Amino acid sequence: MTGIILCEGLTDQVLLSKYFCGRFGFAFDLKSTQKAIKLDAVEESSVYSRKRAEFLYVSQTGGKSNLSRALADILEMNRLDAGLFFDYIAVITDRDSDKEAADLTEELQKVLKNYGSMENEQSSDWYTLNMETKGFQEKKKVRFLTIFIPLDHPGALETFLLDSLSKKKENQYIAQESVKFVDSLNRAHEDKEEAFPQGVLSSRRLRIKAPLAVFFGVTNPEGTFKRFEDFLNAVDWASYEKIHQGFQSFDCVMNGKIEE
Repeated sequence: MTGIILCEGLTDQVLLSKYFCGRFGFAFDLKSTQKAIKLDAVEESSVYSRKRAEFLYVSQTGGKSNLSRALADILEMNRLDAGLFFDYIAVITDRDSDKEAADLTEELQKVLKNYGSMENEQSSDWYTLNMETKGFQEKKKVRFLTIFIPLDHPGALETFLLDSLSKKKENQYIAQESVKFVDSLNRAHEDKEEAFPQGVLSSRRLRIKAPLAVFFGVTNPEGTFKRFEDFLNAVDWASYEKIHQGFQSFDCVMNGKIEE
C-alpha cells in the first residue's frame, strides 16, 4: 500500500513526518526518497516506509494555490498506472478562513470528479474515488481525505501546534504569554505606535507563526540559531492528545480498518 500526503510547506512536512513515524511506526526511506516522483506542483517529497511493503510520501507544494494542481498530477499518474499507484491521497492545509476552506474543498472535488465517481466512506471522513486506469482499463479505488488545521476555527498549523503544546501544564503559561506578547506587538504595529524593522509582522502569515517562534525561543533560548524545523523535530508530537485528535482520521487507514 502506498499513500501520499500533500501539504503546503516545510513546517507541515516536518511535523507530519515526525508524527507518522512516531504514531504508526514509519521510518525515513532514503533510497525511495532519492527516487521519489518529480511533479511540477510538488516542491519536495520525503518517503517513509514500514514493514518493507507500505510507503508514505509526505510532499510539500510550496503553497495552498498548488494543492489542486498537485492532486490532478497524482491522479493522472494513477490513471496511467505505470508502476506507481497511490492507494490513498490526503490533503492537509491551513484553515485560513471558513470561506477559503469551502472554496478549496470545492476545487479539490472538481479535480476528483474528472477522474471518476465519488462515494462517502461509512463511519470515516474518507471518500472513495472509483477510477479507471489507462493501461488495463481496470477500475481501482483511491481513498481521499482533506483536513483543515485547526479543525474547528480559523488559523494555521502553527496555531494548532501551540494549542497542542499548551495542553501540557508545564507549557500552558508560556504558551499563553507568547500569544499575548505577539498580540501586543501586532497592535503597536497596526497603530504605528512604534518603529519596526521592515517586513516584521507585515503579513497575516508572519503574525500567525510568531507566537510559536516566541514559545520555542523562551523554552530553548540556547537554540536561537537553530532552524525552525530543528525545534519541530525535537518534540515528540505523537505524545500530544490534541495532535491525535487532529489526525485521527488516519487511524482507520494505517490500521487497516477502512472498509472495502
